[in-house]
Amino acid sequence: MPSAVGAAELEPAVRACLVEVVDIELRFGHPLMRSAIQQAMAADARHAAHAALASVLDGQPDRQVRHRAAATGTPDESVAAALQDAARRAARCGGIAAAVTALEQAAALSEDAGRRAERLLLAADFAAELGRPETVTRLLDRALTGPLSRQQHARMVWLRGGADEGLHSHSSGAPSLTTLAEEMATEDPVLALRILWSAAQLCFWSDPGPEARREVLAAVERMVADELDPWRLAICAYAAPIERGAYVLDRARNLVLPEGDDGRAYRMLSTAALLAGGFGLARAFSEAGGAGLRAQGRLGLLTRTVGADAWSALVVGDLGAAIAATEESRRLARETGQTMMYALMTATAAKLAALRGEEDDALLLAEAAEEIGLPAGARPVLATAAMARGLAALGQGRFEEAYGHFRRLHDPADPAFQVALRLTTLGDLVDAAKHCGRKEAVLPVVAELEAVAELTPAPVLHADLRLVRAQIAPDDDAEPLFEAALSTDLSALPLIRARTHLAFGEWLRRRRPSVESRDHLRTARDMFDALGAIPWGDRARRELRAAGETSRGRAPDVRDLLTAHELQIVQLAADGLTNREIGERLYLSHRTVSSHLHRIFPKLGVVSRNELRGVVGALC
Repeated sequence: MPSAVGAAELEPAVRACLVEVVDIELRFGHPLMRSAIQQAMAADARHAAHAALASVLDGQPDRQVRHRAAATGTPDESVAAALQDAARRAARCGGIAAAVTALEQAAALSEDAGRRAERLLLAADFAAELGRPETVTRLLDRALTGPLSRQQHARMVWLRGGADEGLHSHSSGAPSLTTLAEEMATEDPVLALRILWSAAQLCFWSDPGPEARREVLAAVERMVADELDPWRLAICAYAAPIERGAYVLDRARNLVLPEGDDGRAYRMLSTAALLAGGFGLARAFSEAGGAGLRAQGRLGLLTRTVGADAWSALVVGDLGAAIAATEESRRLARETGQTMMYALMTATAAKLAALRGEEDDALLLAEAAEEIGLPAGARPVLATAAMARGLAALGQGRFEEAYGHFRRLHDPADPAFQVALRLTTLGDLVDAAKHCGRKEAVLPVVAELEAVAELTPAPVLHADLRLVRAQIAPDDDAEPLFEAALSTDLSALPLIRARTHLAFGEWLRRRRPSVESRDHLRTARDMFDALGAIPWGDRARRELRAAGETSRGRAPDVRDLLTAHELQIVQLAADGLTNREIGERLYLSHRTVSSHLHRIFPKLGVVSRNELRGVVGALC
């Protein structure tokens, strides 16, 4: 047993200013002194010190096992097992980084090669959730130095494929992963489902074809009987966003996740709802899951959750929220080495810039996204970049060019074709086609999507269809169709509502006395101004001038004055978060947040948080 240590033994260290004694606490004179002393110690002395600490920490098992491990110079399965238990407890409490460290230590002390590999693979799995690709690779490389079981090899294949969304890592893509998942279904159902999830994600990032999608769908329906299971819903949405869209949205709306969910289920559900066209539901799931993922430091998963919120906010027209979420997701993707997610959020930033009328930025961002996405064939990246280019041209009145970009999204032979995301672009395609004399050319696309709408309840597609029916109809039939489009509840889709008013106003101005068009054009102008879709607001002003009404200019707002990062901080401050809380959410120091707000307040002409809420509230 260790002997007691008194003040006399500590006196030399106190005189040398290495430590100080405060009541019953021993404190180091400088934070670096701890590591310096430890490194200077002989190995046997260091082991003895850790053993002594372990012997007095019976009431703190996790601290105790860390010291037991540090006191052990040779493999010891009992210590390795205790470390693995500590890792499980840490993970349950959200300490994912601590779990990775404990599992890596447990692997080093493992006496059995199989257990060693298992602990390294589990550590790699947690490291992937944290968004640490270099750590994942290092741990997997270490696991490969010994023999692997069939189950461990399957997990290795699956984890390796996560780094680039599987676009390069899985040579035969979704079919090979589906086969692997079914092979593992009896032996390890949990792993099998996660492998199948990767196959489903490949259906989003690439285009494996209808047969491969059907195989993924059939596999998950065999593996998971519970129709409310989040894994089943998410995999169905990724593999068959149209055919299973109604099923996914109906079940997801009624899903109640258990208390204490760690955020992973919400992360899957947020993107599942997005692909099925339920953008409001996607945002609700993103908000619900984000808090847990932030608290646990699961930045790899948080990137996806915030990204789903960004894309959904952009589609419905909440540009202030979309700017902030896009900035955060893009930054997290860059910091966690998620190359394809970074490209996707760069393309999303390009689309935002196009809607805001920032054409130069939009084209630069679209090009940057395409440079990453094109060699990998990442269809969501290329689709979103094409949308950005189309919107940039449409906003500037280059309708022929815009038509070319939007038409790509509906051509299955084009790498920008993505079965779910294209459903959000019909209104833009028809708008461009109508203005450049190509209305007849888009009729087959409209007919195709009319058939798709019979399979899916996706609100944006149905709202766009109501608008384009009026736009392509003969003059005698158009007016009641415009009125029908505006009579539906578009409160959750303000961007489409504004576009519908604009299209109806344009139609009326060319066919009726000018005064009849003004109400719709005025409404469109005001809505586009409030949303921040500057080129479309300017287009409504031009139409109003042609209708004989002088239109006031648009006043600059918060989104014009702040960077995306500043806007994110402002939104959180306006919501009532303290500087420390904002810092914790954005992984900044509270001093950095304070510095940002100190620069932001003069830009907005405010001197307090209360005034900030008033300025920001109407827009964000």
